[in-house]
Amino acid sequence: MAFASITYTSASGTTFALTNSDGNAIPYIRQSDIKVYVNDVLQTLTTDYTFNSAGTAIVLNSAVSNAKVFLQRITSIADPTVVYTAGSTLTAQDLNNADNQIRYGLQEYQDSVQEGAGVPDGDKGEIVVAGNGTLWSIDTGAVIEGKIAAGAVTEGKIAAGAVTYAKIQDVSATDKLLGRSSAGSGDVEEITCTAAGRALLDDADASAQRTTLGVAIGTDVQAFDADTAKTDVAQSFTATQSSTERTITVSDFDLSTGNYWTCGAIAIPNPTNQTAGTAGLIRVTAAPTSFGSHFDFPGGSYTAPTSFPAIVPFFVQASGTILLGNFVEGIA
Repeated sequence: MAFASITYTSASGTTFALTNSDGNAIPYIRQSDIKVYVNDVLQTLTTDYTFNSAGTAIVLNSAVSNAKVFLQRITSIADPTVVYTAGSTLTAQDLNNADNQIRYGLQEYQDSVQEGAGVPDGDKGEIVVAGNGTLWSIDTGAVIEGKIAAGAVTEGKIAAGAVTYAKIQDVSATDKLLGRSSAGSGDVEEITCTAAGRALLDDADASAQRTTLGVAIGTDVQAFDADTAKTDVAQSFTATQSSTERTITVSDFDLSTGNYWTCGAIAIPNPTNQTAGTAGLIRVTAAPTSFGSHFDFPGGSYTAPTSFPAIVPFFVQASGTILLGNFVEGIA
């Protein structure tokens, strides 16, 4: 039996009686002599708990559930409870307090001996011993860096989420990612990033990334279409193809804008942007008065058509040389 302590296991609530395991009251001289631990953590009088009005139980400020609550009396013997002076009047309370200080101290010592504790309960400076030597609490701030052995703080001793970003080593410069570019497993390394790379990384989806890259589908590039014609392969068209017919004027005949042309009785100029291999048709509604010097005619000279509309093909053999075919006349 312990004279001066009681342990409540799987405890719930706020109020815990100051009685030992035999059901006897645990008397005390001062409230500060009663130590209260919740889950092995020393509580503070007033801040964490108070006493009931009769002084026979402690009352926690916050209810606990399924907790370990340990109550222990540790009587201060550093100074006498009563100081006798010559001619003073001794009261029964003085005599009882003086006797109780000695008796309580002996009871607490016997508790520690019976429990087989090597160190008696009490405040040892930076460590408080309680529970008949079974509970040791290190004061806040007592463990400094110099008292921690190298390699003693292992992964299992660090709570999940306990290491904040501020406690992680600084990166060497802006635009660095943490990962590993070296082959195989190993230490975390800095991987160089760029502002352009970060602009892609913070995009919400692939569509946003295409916009960042300037290749937004439908705006910057054409969407994929299996039927899109290519310039370097043979094509097989399954639908009618058409092209806009453009009008030739004495000052405007630009072959880069189309292949099909029309005009009336005008002097057809040498076209601009002549590219070898370009072919097309000219539909005339009246006989052109002349052709530019770049045109070569069947038989060597221009023969004007007489029936309209008439159609004539042309082929750019080289820049400056355009072969003109025969007119097909009187097409109605």
